[in-house]
Amino acid sequence: MQAQDSTKLIYMEKVFGGYNFYKSDTEEKLKMKQLVYTMRLNTQAFQQIQAARGNLILANIISNVGGFMIGWSIAGALTGNGGKSNLTIGGIGAGLIFVSIPINRNGIKQAKQAVNTYNDGIKSSSN
Repeated sequence: MQAQDSTKLIYMEKVFGGYNFYKSDTEEKLKMKQLVYTMRLNTQAFQQIQAARGNLILANIISNVGGFMIGWSIAGALTGNGGKSNLTIGGIGAGLIFVSIPINRNGIKQAKQAVNTYNDGIKSSSN
């Protein structure tokens, strides 16, 4: 077993549109892939961050598709090709964005839990 100390904790910082993750020893900003890799030794935190990553990716895909549909609808209206179908597409896009919000919140909640689990594991192993 590798010894760990509290200088390698991970912390989250709320920013516009989500959270950034940092290593406390280097103040290095972690991408989600790096965060998952860092937590691989703590089984419970690793499972939690993988679930969070899945939800955040899904929310991102759904909201991007929704945004594209809204943009398509607006572009059609601006070019004179407007009509009922463009409003329908825009409405579906708005609905997709609305659906992605709770998925994103769940992913953030799971990421917070994973960070807490990981940090608690480090703190208990250093004592």
